This record gives sequence, structure tokens and C-alpha cells, in this order.
Amino acid sequence: MKIYVEFDQVLISSSIGSEKILTKINSLRKVLHDLITSLSFSKEKESQAPKEEGTDAANEEIDLHSLPYHEPLIDRLRELRAAGHELILIEPEGLNLREYFESRFQLFERSIPAGKDDLLRVELEREETASVVICYEQRKFQGLSKTIKIISLRKEAHSGHTSVEEELKIPLPKGRHFLDYLKALRPHQWTKNFFVFGPLLASLDWFNLKLWMDSGVAFVCFTCISSAIYLMNDLLDVQMDRCHPEKKFRPIASGVLHPLMALAMSISLLAVSYGFAFSFEPTLGLVLVIYGAAATLYSLYFKFQVILDIVILSCLYLLRLWAGSEASGIPLSLWFLGFVLFGCFSLASLKRYIEQLMWSSKQMGQGTSRTAYQANDAPIIMNLGVTSGLIASLTLALFITRPETASSYQQPELLLLIVPLMIYWVVQLWVTAHRGEAKSDPISEVIRDPKSFLIAILVAAIVITAKYG
Repeated sequence: MKIYVEFDQVLISSSIGSEKILTKINSLRKVLHDLITSLSFSKEKESQAPKEEGTDAANEEIDLHSLPYHEPLIDRLRELRAAGHELILIEPEGLNLREYFESRFQLFERSIPAGKDDLLRVELEREETASVVICYEQRKFQGLSKTIKIISLRKEAHSGHTSVEEELKIPLPKGRHFLDYLKALRPHQWTKNFFVFGPLLASLDWFNLKLWMDSGVAFVCFTCISSAIYLMNDLLDVQMDRCHPEKKFRPIASGVLHPLMALAMSISLLAVSYGFAFSFEPTLGLVLVIYGAAATLYSLYFKFQVILDIVILSCLYLLRLWAGSEASGIPLSLWFLGFVLFGCFSLASLKRYIEQLMWSSKQMGQGTSRTAYQANDAPIIMNLGVTSGLIASLTLALFITRPETASSYQQPELLLLIVPLMIYWVVQLWVTAHRGEAKSDPISEVIRDPKSFLIAILVAAIVITAKYG
């Protein structure tokens, strides 16, 4: 039996059109990075991703090796070829993919360009033996001989099936859902935006509904702008994400979300965030502009700088505090700022430390490590992170023992119980990471960690008891 297999959205989750857009975005990122590098007068070692063997000049602009392939389908096609079926690749016009697939997957015996509709239809109409066409959309192959069976993955996926054709048992890709678009916004990262409530919580004016509502405005604005920047960051880093054991499942990297849709979502969220912020409080809008510029520069340049990337990440948290202060009108304490800065420096260091461990143990593909870090930098990052966390605990202890702080509580001595809890929490996070048991995102790790929830409850109980006796 002859089996014709379409490339776009069948063998890969995305399409060549989408991949060309991502390639242009990646080229733009490199241009902007080089421009910022030249302006900063820093000398960097250019890193080049290794080219895959078997690709020709026509394919150089697209990294065929990192494309989001439909692995279950490829495994099944390999079995069908071993069973004696002839596999024919329907490839995008202008690309010679058969040789690459033959060298990597040992799949196709020959290929036919998808753009040559007349040539493809002529061959299919002349086919007298039973044949199968595995495509994404059925309409382009309608009106063919009855001896040709059309398998539309889009149609079958929407029907809720997991495979089609008892004899062929073709596995179907996962269909696109609303949750995929929501996942691209990284809702689990929205917990970072609760930092905007920091000034309100530190002020102890917890029963002022207006302050909660004003701080809530800052939270909504930061939720929109952070998701917009996450989308933009995923567009810029798609090649690195596809080599990462976890990030390769992100909607853009996995081909579920079209890059133009992601770009439209990002621009819309930016417009909502800035419009809402400037209409509510112009200073809040200014903070968001600074945050957006800093986060963009981080994605383009600072992310690849030793230690400076951790410093910038820590400062982004401080901008959230500043936004909460501007929205609520509550001034920030220098002690509170210092505590948050050192604590966030520890968390940002933890993120880099976990990535370095994963890279050193070869859980990541080539080209995914931060270009400025080396494998033996992990101990230095760990020392910085643990030390920063302990300094944050010390800052908290010194703040608690100030007479100004004690005057706001009926039993201020109880607040010292928070310090050992803080030390335990920081150290156990780092021990978990050092043992290789933590994920690459410490925020997700904290959310899933029952110990963190228990410590948060204990801290809240201590503060309330110290405040009201």
C-alpha cells in the first residue's frame, strides 16, 4: 500500500510558514542583541548553534532538527515502512526534506512537492491500487479516486478519536484548545504579581477596602504586561525552548500557538495594561513602561550576561513593589525593599542554578545554556543564592528589632519566630535543588511545595498574633 504523508501540521505540529516567521523573529532578536552589545562596548563570544547534518543550503534558515515533530506518528510510520508499505512525503514546495527524513528517521522512499497541485493530483488520480493520504485538511484532496482513503488529522482530532483506521492505527495529534492559549500566558507566573500587595501588607492597614482595590488594579496591569512579555519572550527563545526538556512543551515551541496569534495577543495585552494603568494613575503607567523596557532588554541582552541577569530579575520584583506603592499611595520602607531584593536575588539565583545543573547533566540540548555561564559556575551561583537568602533573613531580623516596628505590635517579640522559618524555607529550597529534585522554575516549585504553604500559614498566624495579641 502507498501512504502519502503531508508535512505541514501532520509530521510537525506547526507549519513551514510558521517556522519561517519564527526564524525571522529569531534573526531580529540576534540583530537587536548585537546592536545592544555594540552600544554596551562589551566583548562577547558569539555562540552558533550546530547545524544538523543532512541539510542543504535551501534549509539553512530553518532548523529542521528542532522542529516540533509528531513523534508517535513518526514511530508508527516507521513500523508501516518496515511492514512493506511505501511511504511518500508530501513536502512544502522549495524544500528538499526527503533526504533529511531518510537520514534521521529512515521513513520516505520518495517525495512530491505540495505546491505542485497538478502534479500531486495527477499522481493520485492515476493511482489504481489502494492508497492512503494522511493530511491535515481534507478539502484539498476531495474528488479523488475511491481507491484512495483520505485521513484528515484535523477532522479526526475534533471528533475526539485517538487513532484512525484499524489496519494503520494512525495516532492523532492533540487538538488545539482554549487552555493552550491560556497556558501561553503562563498563569502560574501570575503569583509573582502578588508582590504589588507588599506595601499594603507591610503597612498593616489590612481592613482598608480601597487600598485592596487600588492594589488590585496594579495586579491586573502587571498580569497583562507580564503575560505579554512572556509571549514575546517565547517567540524570541523558541529555538532554545525546543531543546529544553520542559520548555519544549510551551504552546509556541510545540507548534500549538501560531506566532502571529501570539504576537497579536502580546500587543493586545500591552495595550490593555498601559491604557488601564495610565488612566488610573499616570505614575503607575510610568512604572509599567520602565518594567516593560527592562523586561524586553532582559530578554534581548541581560539574560545572557553573567550575574547581571540575576540582578535584573531581582529588580523586576522591586518594580512590582513600586507599582503597588504608587497604586495604593503607601510609601515603601528601605528595610522592606532590602529584604525583598535579597530574597528575590536568592530565588533568581536558584532558577539559574537549576538550569546549570540540568545543562551539566545533559538534560538539555545543545545551545540551551546561557551563553555567559559555564558548567562549573554552578557552585558560585549556589553560594550567592544561599548567602542572599540568609542576608534577607538577617534583614528581616534587624527590621523586627527596630523600635519603630515594635511600636506597631502588641507582642513584637513573637515576630522573631518568623526568622528561623525563613532560614529553613530558603535552605530547604536550595537543598532540594542541589539534589536535582527541583524543576527549572522555582516559583512553580514553591507553589507545589506543601512546606511552603505551611510556612506561609505559620507566618500569617505569627503576624496576626503579634499584632492583636
